[in-house]
Amino acid sequence: MATDHSLRRRVVTMGEAAGLVFTADSDEAQRLAVAVRASNWPGVEDVVPAAESLGVLVDPETAAIADVLELAAGMPVADAVGEPKQLDVEVCFDGPDMDAVARSAGMAAEELIESLQSELLRVAWLGVMPGFPYLVGLPAALASVPRLDRPRVQVPNGAFAIANGYAGIYPTASPGGWNVLGRTTLSMFDPERAAPATLAPGDLVRVRSVGALAAPVVPERSPMRAAGPRRVVVLEPGAMALVQDLGRVGVGHLGVPRAGPSDALRQTIANIAVGNSERCAALEITVGGTTLSFGCDAFVALAGDCSMEVGGRSTPPSTTQPVGRGETVVIGAVGTGVRAYLAISGGLEAPGRFGSRSSDAVTGIWPGPLRSGDEIDLGTPGRPRGRWFEPAREHPVVLRVNRGPDDADSAAFDSLLGVSWEVAPESNRVGTRLRPLDGLASGARIWAAAAVPSRATVMGAVQVPPDGCPVVLGPDHGTVGGYPVVAVVTRPSLSSAGQLRPGDVVSFEESAGAVPFSVASVARNAVTGWMSGGLGA
Repeated sequence: MATDHSLRRRVVTMGEAAGLVFTADSDEAQRLAVAVRASNWPGVEDVVPAAESLGVLVDPETAAIADVLELAAGMPVADAVGEPKQLDVEVCFDGPDMDAVARSAGMAAEELIESLQSELLRVAWLGVMPGFPYLVGLPAALASVPRLDRPRVQVPNGAFAIANGYAGIYPTASPGGWNVLGRTTLSMFDPERAAPATLAPGDLVRVRSVGALAAPVVPERSPMRAAGPRRVVVLEPGAMALVQDLGRVGVGHLGVPRAGPSDALRQTIANIAVGNSERCAALEITVGGTTLSFGCDAFVALAGDCSMEVGGRSTPPSTTQPVGRGETVVIGAVGTGVRAYLAISGGLEAPGRFGSRSSDAVTGIWPGPLRSGDEIDLGTPGRPRGRWFEPAREHPVVLRVNRGPDDADSAAFDSLLGVSWEVAPESNRVGTRLRPLDGLASGARIWAAAAVPSRATVMGAVQVPPDGCPVVLGPDHGTVGGYPVVAVVTRPSLSSAGQLRPGDVVSFEESAGAVPFSVASVARNAVTGWMSGGLGA
């Protein structure tokens, strides 16, 4: 049986590639997600239900987000089916925010624990990270506890936390803005299982307090081993080296981030320069210091402000280079920007998960940061190109933005444009954290709503926590979030956003309007000429 809720749904775009369909509640969002997925509309890459909305993410070169949102807004939804399961979860209530939350709720810690144990919590949706459950049904005294003013850089694996009316369990160590009350050893997500998430929307959870728990065991991954003769071996990974293709789609409803390159333009240029498809996996090198040994003849292209030596000889910038079997490639320090991209003819064929070879540096989706001794298979090579024009860089950086869904009165958006921002040291692939260039004492802030109902997010979204200092979301951002989004970085500016490093100065400028943009087209236009002869790699 289908129920028609379309008359009370509204929509809003979130940049050029995402948008929200607002629903009556999380249950309707879940059922609408099922209906949209079943429609298999061309260009729809992800469908992410949350509190009172459904997030839809598209490939803007295939589908117009406004058209897809209107179709979704008018869809009838089926009634819920299936029986939920119930799970008892042991929690040791020794978290750093336990006392502060108890004081805020006007009760002793023992009363807080007892009140939690007396309630049966329900999974409303999964989001933020793989398998993270949003649990509803908190005691009334805890339902009004807000998020932290500034998210922590690291919340431990297994943390049991609450914020804005929800409880949740962190499946892995990651940044987060919730109040940590305790911890559990329950594994929330295993990509090797047929149903990788331990909990599903509708499931019921009973919290059981225990006096002590062993620290969660995070298994060490074994070194990668190549299967064929075309391989590359990591001698030194440097600060951080990650295998990235264009990222994973279709699994946002499980809380799995898309990942992919921080600077898709430079990665695509490097791939095209060595004769690869733009969808091939390449190496994202952060800061530099990476050394590789080649077990076969190949061609390499390094896009970014970074030096490279092949077999002990320096190479000119922005040129495809041959590498002989047994030779070593040494990547130097990144100059301007923070990342460089090394493509190898044939592409990196690291083991994939959920349809992608991309590494999520936060949640540890295989293989994660490369390590010394890792071996990676290479695919079948194509015909390499000769050289390319390195994309221009602005100094200081100016990011073009569109207005976000949480800028109803324009005040927050206007204040974003009126300040020069400095990139904070805590920045990473989850998000680039900004603070006023003149320091917090200058009083420069963006005053937006303290929180919004949790909803889908997108790379380039400019979130504003209660402290008024914006965060520009990167490729490893959580699939949903509850901080207001006052702006969204335009697709042409995402490359610049992905190269911001601590101490850089950045400002925002309102976009003049929608301009068709294709990363692949821009990259192809930047690469010139074909190589004649060579190693035949």
